[in-house]
Amino acid sequence: MRCCPIWFAAVAALGAAGLLAVGGSESRAQEAAADTAETLGALSIWDDGFAEISYYDATRTIYGQPRSYTRVQIVVREWFDPEAGVKTDDTSAASAVPVLKLNICEEIPTENYNYRLMQTLLAQRYTLAPLKLASSSQEWCGTSYKHLRWTGPDPGYHSFSYFEGEADQHWPLPDGAVPFETLLLKARERATAAGTTRLRVLPPMDSTHGVAPRPTDVTLTAGPGIDSLKTPAGTFRVRSVIIAGLAEPARLWIETDGAQRLIRYDLAGTRGTLRAVERRAYWDRNWKSSAHPVGEAP
Repeated sequence: MRCCPIWFAAVAALGAAGLLAVGGSESRAQEAAADTAETLGALSIWDDGFAEISYYDATRTIYGQPRSYTRVQIVVREWFDPEAGVKTDDTSAASAVPVLKLNICEEIPTENYNYRLMQTLLAQRYTLAPLKLASSSQEWCGTSYKHLRWTGPDPGYHSFSYFEGEADQHWPLPDGAVPFETLLLKARERATAAGTTRLRVLPPMDSTHGVAPRPTDVTLTAGPGIDSLKTPAGTFRVRSVIIAGLAEPARLWIETDGAQRLIRYDLAGTRGTLRAVERRAYWDRNWKSSAHPVGEAP
């Protein structure tokens, strides 16, 4: 069984099935026709079933000091069971929803131990409406976990923290608010289209502490021109996307050609520049990476 099966023919079959009312607005007809829309999810690159794996030379401040490490971001098209809240291989099921999955993986060294952070966002493929976000952090003092669901029998936000005074908490999700991590996908659309995107975003969930779901109104606006940006991964034609409304200035540099990849970011106290990128089935243990030796994934 493949980890991330992508069957483009299933989109057409689902398109004839009627309306879909899961986590927002998508209809079966929209799914079938969305290949002509100017959205990130409509790009045909996702239909090969392989994952876009990007490696960034990154920095993040922990304990008052900037820490250097490799950040890995994975984007892949999958199908989602909105009731169970997990990936499904049954793409013919009437309830199956095409999604883009974004994984953000970070292992950050400090003096005595490493911080290990991972977030998984599952968003509707064409609208990027959120369906689920899972965020975990581990370091030697303990483990914290956050689970946000927009579908299924128990939608809402569950937070589990080892810190005194936080422990286990549950909140309803604010109407219209999307995960902060959605910005990493929405910016890829904004860089190649005119106008401004307005979003209500939740706080970043990549923290060892519990985070209350207090949304912030932000705007994403593309810069006026296209620049040439040299990185360890090569030289790219990019347009910057400015995010206004956050506590700190934020800017993402997006490739203007092809896959509209994220080339550089300065966002919520983290910074990174693309070092390498590959497309492959990372779940296939026989498919070696071109970015790191076997057994040495960051």
